[in-house]
Amino acid sequence: MVEHHLAKVRVAGSNPVIRSSRRRPTPPGSDAFVVVPVNTRASHSRVSHTGHTPRVSTPDVSTEFRRLRAHLERLAPESAATFNPPATAEELDRLDEVLDGSTPPELRELLSIANGQHDPDGVHGMINHLSFCSVDELVRFHRELSDTSTRTPAAQPSWYRWSDWSPDWIPVMTVDGDALLIDLDPGERGTVGQVFVRPEDPELDEPLATSLGGYLARANELIESGEYELDDDVLTIVELY
Repeated sequence: MVEHHLAKVRVAGSNPVIRSSRRRPTPPGSDAFVVVPVNTRASHSRVSHTGHTPRVSTPDVSTEFRRLRAHLERLAPESAATFNPPATAEELDRLDEVLDGSTPPELRELLSIANGQHDPDGVHGMINHLSFCSVDELVRFHRELSDTSTRTPAAQPSWYRWSDWSPDWIPVMTVDGDALLIDLDPGERGTVGQVFVRPEDPELDEPLATSLGGYLARANELIESGEYELDDDVLTIVELY
């Protein structure tokens, strides 16, 4: 686990609060914390009276990534300069082979724009010090955890079907054992495609969004409303820990 980075967050009517950017903070016992709207978190899909899951509109991942990249170019240019060229068709096919044909369409679309970041020292993460994985990094991280981690069922109802690791958790961004993942096999309260952070520990908090596009859209909304800090040329967003 890397050294904790500190981010300072100022909320209207309060003193600055120092947060650790390596874990999502627990709100203190006062009213001086950021309130997260309920509809920004993943929720269990409802089933209609016909027995079909209603179609839910999801933010377009390509649009939201380009929007975020523009923010990075303006606010954190050194981090923005680390994005790789698009993944090749051969690289994407290899990823699909490793994941047994289950590459999330949103991730494939994102990698078609940029094949992760070139950030060997892990100092220019895209959000909260998490670096966007290239195909090679994604495969390596997924294989390493699949080979070394046990798969323990989580007590239901839960957002997650598994409590520590599942091959159906697909990494998108990582830093020193921590990862932002897409969940393809959620628990009873979860949604297929939900996005969450798995710390190296791991202790799982509730999902951050119901989709990768939704996660990026929320990041953009928070940046545009000024709810971020710059920490060594990396955007830190408390709500997305």
